Formats: sequence, structure tokens, C-alpha cells
Amino acid sequence: MFFGVPHSADDGEWSFIVLADWHNAEGFAVDPGNKTTTFRRKYDQIQYIKQTYGGDLVVLPGDSNNGKWDTKAFAKKFKPNLTVQQRVLQAGKNCYGTMRKVFREAGYEKILMAVGDHELGGNAWAPNTSKTNAMGKYRAGFVEGFNRDPTTGEDMFTKPIGAAPSKPSNTRFKFTSYAHQHKNILFVTVDAFYTKRKNFIDRKHGLGGEGQITCTVVYKHLKWFESVLSEAKKDSTIKHIIVQAHLPIIQPVRKVSCSGQFMDYGEESEFWKTMVKYDVDIYLAGEVHTNTVTRDPESDLLQIVSRGNSINNFLKVEVTDYSLNVTAYNEIGVKARENNNYVAYGNLMLNKSGVTSGSKASIPSNALSNLPSSSPRSSPSVKPSCDHICSSGVLELLDRTSALVHLNFEQIVPLETRQVVGMRHDDKGKILVGKRITIREIECTDSLPNQGSFGQPYDAQVAGIGLALNGTQSYGIFTAKTRLGIYGTGPHGAGSIISYSVRIRTSRGSNMILVHYGHVFGFGQNKKFTKNIFTLTLEKGTPKLYVNANSVLVPEQSYKLNDGKWHDIAVSMPSKSCTLSEVVMYIDGDIIETGMPQNDEHIFFITSGRMSLGGFGYSHKKFETIFPRLKPFTGKMAHFYMWGRSIGDSDLKLG
Repeated sequence: MFFGVPHSADDGEWSFIVLADWHNAEGFAVDPGNKTTTFRRKYDQIQYIKQTYGGDLVVLPGDSNNGKWDTKAFAKKFKPNLTVQQRVLQAGKNCYGTMRKVFREAGYEKILMAVGDHELGGNAWAPNTSKTNAMGKYRAGFVEGFNRDPTTGEDMFTKPIGAAPSKPSNTRFKFTSYAHQHKNILFVTVDAFYTKRKNFIDRKHGLGGEGQITCTVVYKHLKWFESVLSEAKKDSTIKHIIVQAHLPIIQPVRKVSCSGQFMDYGEESEFWKTMVKYDVDIYLAGEVHTNTVTRDPESDLLQIVSRGNSINNFLKVEVTDYSLNVTAYNEIGVKARENNNYVAYGNLMLNKSGVTSGSKASIPSNALSNLPSSSPRSSPSVKPSCDHICSSGVLELLDRTSALVHLNFEQIVPLETRQVVGMRHDDKGKILVGKRITIREIECTDSLPNQGSFGQPYDAQVAGIGLALNGTQSYGIFTAKTRLGIYGTGPHGAGSIISYSVRIRTSRGSNMILVHYGHVFGFGQNKKFTKNIFTLTLEKGTPKLYVNANSVLVPEQSYKLNDGKWHDIAVSMPSKSCTLSEVVMYIDGDIIETGMPQNDEHIFFITSGRMSLGGFGYSHKKFETIFPRLKPFTGKMAHFYMWGRSIGDSDLKLG
């Protein structure tokens, strides 16, 4: 039941489910039968959600499958005698038709599905390949499965919104983007995957980077989108507007085990500005396999990025004419998956009634228990200072200005007490919450809690580290066998601003890793750095910052920071997509002069990397070959900070 906002009996209270990145339909591409074990297991799980949590419909912001149906590996499993385009189309019909069937039989007649990268073969998209040549067939199978009536074959979601057509006719998105009103909400589903004529990467502005397809909403597509929103504002029956597309727009966001693709220009895009202009309430996205809620800095528009993988997380949104009440649920249980048991994991209330909220009565009572704080500074219950937007747990509004990651080395706790949702731990096939994970051949059973605003998903998994206290300063003791890796992906992405600060003490003269951010999934076929790392080292006492193996920022003079005393080292990007030479380096709080690096290009980060302290962590095993001189850090380390913005003197005094 909904609490806290007055409403009458005719408010039409109802609810819907949000399931981003379900990724469970792949088996249907090969076997579309509804009598299989796979179908039955998915049916049982979805039916449990329907019976327990209800919902008129399901909203899916992309990625229902693996989708790499153009590959030779897939051809070995499915109809090898077909051409690639024939195979892609048939696999799509099988996959999406069966997926819709399982949801409908489980009780969800209506599903609103956005195109994700895996509906288009999975990123990246090199020109003149079987994948990019099959784009039309990838979309055709999707459209037949989700946007056409299975009985009549006629297009669905065709009712105009006022004078605006429900779909962007005369564009390449005329069958995959659409507007649909359900009761008092207008849902606008957007296919934002835009095909360019050739490979597209704009390092100066941090755009593209995934081959021939980039993510943006422009030209006639954008004009249609604006016309729909404009007409919606005139319709008194539409109380809320929700837009969904696959990719996050506002950065940074928490990420786990994903490619980390993004929408070009972010909150400066005309797409986002159009949503702000017409008072869109919520933008729903997926892609990154975890939860982040961000509020537009100048409006009440909320970006909710969520996780639905294998339904081990999902959102329930309760609706009245006056409010949207969002609860995140997290799976619990002894089995590795399909426990059919969930706890409330976060809550967000958007109260549009004009009544000041701010008490616990504004949130359903069942949503106030078992909520982990997304930030150590937050309370699991709702803060009394909130206005008409209240949030808690994993749906707490992200503070982008404070440090996203802060490791203070004060406490180590068992790994299983700080679940990182989505972690592929060592017992992932046996139990849901991991007790151990191996980092470079050493088993980690403990966590170092993250005190920054990214919270628990960016805890560090550790082994072989000692904690000590010197006066009021806690620190970690590192040896060659210490492991400290952060499983959460990024948050580095394309041209995003990143800053580090770390306090160290060592007397070693070797070349050592302080902070490493690098590739997880490999380096591509040419094994060259087309996208950047961000790795801070201490080499014979002098700090250096690498964005690739051949481009390094080095102080103009040598330092002896291996003198056995405490020193602070920080690096900060002054602006988005700056060049390496523009990065500011600090030693003990003072800016130092640095030389001109080789290959001084604009920084464009790998979007799927992971960060670690004192070693290469979870990154690809190739790094030992690429950087053979770099060794694990040996010494003491205190107060590591990572920000998603530029820093100054006040930030350097935090430790």
C-alpha cells in the first residue's frame, strides 16, 4: 500500500516493474519451445514476481540476451546453412517471440522493451563486418517480437499522443522508438543507437568509441521526441512522463561487469535538455548492471539506472496521480540464483502533490527495513531534510561532488558481509553472496569498505594487507603479496574527469604501482591502446602517470618520495577530455611542473576497466607484459580518494 500522499479512491493507484539488462533470453534464440526446462524456469520466476509484487506491465531498458548471432560460434549452434542475415533474423524471431510468450503466460500481457546493444549484436561495431551489415535484420527480429501483435501481425503502440504520431515516421527508428500511454503515465521508449558512415570516435569531446554506431538522439528523431513531450503537456490525463533508453546519460554511474557504453554529450545533449524542458519525471536506463539515481542539477528530472540481471534485482514503481514511489529489490537466499526471495534494497519517492514530505510516513513501511546505505554518511531511513524527492539505500540520490571512492584503511570485514551485487566470485555457481574471490592467484576473503558516495559496490576486495594506526591516522601495510582490487567497473569513461589522491610511505627504490585503472576484457585484435588507462606509479621515488604504455606524465625534476616519510600524491584532470599534459600533479599539496608527454592526445578512457591499489588487481593479465618494469607497491598507504571532478587545495586537506 502507498503511504504519505493524500489521494482519492479514483486516483487509479497501480504499479509496474522495471527490469533492465535481463540477459536471460539467449537460450530462446536456438530453442523457441515453450516446453523446455529453460522456459519453465523463467516462467516460474516471472510468475513469482507477478504474483508477489504485481505490476500492470514490465518496462525493460534493453539487453534481454547475448545477441551475437552473426558470429561463427553461433552458427555452429544454430542453422549453419543459413546466411548470416537469415540466421540473425530467425534467431531474433525465436528469441523475442518466445520471450514475449513467457512474460505473457506468466501474467504480464504488456511489455515495453527498449533496444539495447545486445539487441544489435553487442558492442562494438566495426564497419563492413557481418554484424554491422546485419543491423536491419537485428532490428527486424526485435520489432516482430515486441512491437507487432503476435496474432494479427499489425503494429502495436500506434495511438497518437495528441497531434504527435506515436512513432518517428520517416526515420530509421520508426519501428523501435515509440510513445505509449498506460493509464496516467506516458512512456516514451527510445532506440538511441545511431549508425554513422564510418568508425566514430571524437577524443576531443569524448564521443563514440564503439565503432560505426554511437548513441545519440538527433535530427528528425529528436524533433519527433519533442513533439510527443509537447503534446503530452497539453493532456490532463497524463500525470507523469517516463522515458526509457538503454544507456545512462548523466555520468558518473556505478557499473559492474559491463562495457560501460554511454550517451554522447551526456546532460549537455539536446535529448536531455528536451526532457528537462518538458518536465519529464524519470529517465530509465540500464547497461551498467547496477543502481544509481542522479538528479539533474537544475530541475527535478531523475535518472534511474538499475539492474535486472536474471531478476536478482528489479524495481517496482507504485503510481498515483500525485506520486511515483520506486522500490529496489535485491535477491537473497542460499542458492546461486532463482531463490524467489527478495528484500527491499532502496527506495525513492517523487511526491508531486505539493504536500511537503519528509517523514517516514512518506515511504511504505516494508521499504524501510533492510536498506543498505549507498553512502556511509546516509541513514537507511529517509532523511527528514528531503523535500518532494526522498531517497534511501541504493536509490539514494548520488552526490557527484564528494569523493566517489574513499578508502581510509580503518576496518577490514568479511567479504560476505559486504555484498557487491553482480560480482563473479569464486563460488558463483553454488551460492549467491560470495565469500572469496581470487585476484592474481591470491584468494581474497575480506573487504575494505568504501567510505565514498559510490558506496558498497566500490568496496575493495583485499588479501595480505595489514592495518595499523599512527596517532589518528590509519593505514594499510602493503607487501608484494597484498591484493586490493575494486570489482566495480570504472567509473572512468571516455572523456570523464577523474582525480586521484593517495598518501604513501615507503623506502623502496623500485618501480611500483600506486593506483591502476586498466582493461579487463582485453585490448582488441590489434592489441594497441585505442582507449586510455589511468595508472599512477612511483618509480625510484618519482611519481608518474600513464594513459598508455608510451604516454606518461613525468615531473620535470626527480623526487625522492621513497625516503621513508609520509607523502601525498595527487593527479587531477582540469577539464573533460583534456590532454595528458594538462593533467595537474600535486606532491605534498603543491602543484609541480611536469614535462610534455609523447603522443599527447586527448584522454579517452576505456569504459570497462577496473581500479586497484598497489598492483594490477582485476585488470587483464597482459599488463605484466606491457609494463614489465612495474612491481607491486611495498610500503604503507593511507587515505586513497577518487573523484569524478577536478580537485583543489581544499580537497587535498581531507586526509
